[in-house]
Amino acid sequence: MTNRNQKKINKHIYFERRLNTPRKFNSSDFLKTVKPNWNMPCHSCEGRLETKRVIINSEILNTNTYDMKKRSKIFFELKKIVRKTNLSKFCIPLLHGSYATGTITNFSDIDIILILFKSTYSSFKNIKELKKKSEYIIRYIYKIDPLMHHGINIIFQDDFLHYNESILPINALKKSVSLSDEKVTIDIYSCFKCSMENNIKYLQRYSSSLSKFEIEKTDPLNLYELKSIISGLFLASVVFFQVKNRSFHYKGDCIEEVKVYFSKKKIFIIEEFSAIRREWPKELTHAFFSFFLFSNTVFHPEYSKHLFYKFQKRKINKEIYNIFRAALRKDKNKLIEQIDILL
Repeated sequence: MTNRNQKKINKHIYFERRLNTPRKFNSSDFLKTVKPNWNMPCHSCEGRLETKRVIINSEILNTNTYDMKKRSKIFFELKKIVRKTNLSKFCIPLLHGSYATGTITNFSDIDIILILFKSTYSSFKNIKELKKKSEYIIRYIYKIDPLMHHGINIIFQDDFLHYNESILPINALKKSVSLSDEKVTIDIYSCFKCSMENNIKYLQRYSSSLSKFEIEKTDPLNLYELKSIISGLFLASVVFFQVKNRSFHYKGDCIEEVKVYFSKKKIFIIEEFSAIRREWPKELTHAFFSFFLFSNTVFHPEYSKHLFYKFQKRKINKEIYNIFRAALRKDKNKLIEQIDILL
């Protein structure tokens, strides 16, 4: 065999190996340059991995909204914490959801994602350091929203080699904002089939848990539990819409579509829960000072506030609670039926 032919064979073997080897990120800029339409077989299913480039800006979005003053204040406070703690050394901190895009309500959560560098989660020392630094963000969030129930979301750098869009759609990631001082560019490899299967599994779990839930047995709820249930229903309705339309959307973009669809089916629980979100109390003025006297000896004050709202039973605005109970009793079984039909 001539040297020329041997070189051709070696070149062919090299490219074949590259196609079957998981792609690695360039650690210097967290970006691997690939062709826009590049795709490869998915190792988990019969689908294909497709690459999508996401560019995340470091400036707050939609500056003309009515809530810009409040959003910008929180945005710059979070940036200040990131800068002070040097959090960007360990991860890429992002703000997403309504605080990034606008139209917040008193019910809105502050949604934070930390994209961890491989060098961070490869070292136990770095993980401990990251945990310590991220607690400053959590304390600040509890100060704004003591009823926060989901914490900070973590995405590992390697997750983008086979990204699960059921956790956070790429369209939602595009509408997030970087809390570091630089914009971020990421190439994401995702399999639509795997992500959609995960969405279907989520709906199955939600349908099962909703069918077991009985308002009379859990009554009365506290504000923390009430907010968790309402948020869970909105998330499930968005996932329902994504499975039905076989596409992944930003949560805020499909809520109205979900309302219209369920209204045609004579299910009005989404509209009624939307009304609760709009009327959510601005200030949670309950007497928790005696609880503070005890818990502040152990916890940071903002953690104390959060723990109080999470575990203490207290009176809820009767009008809000009556809307919640009536909507759940009336439409729970109809909603479960629609999910089961879809699945």
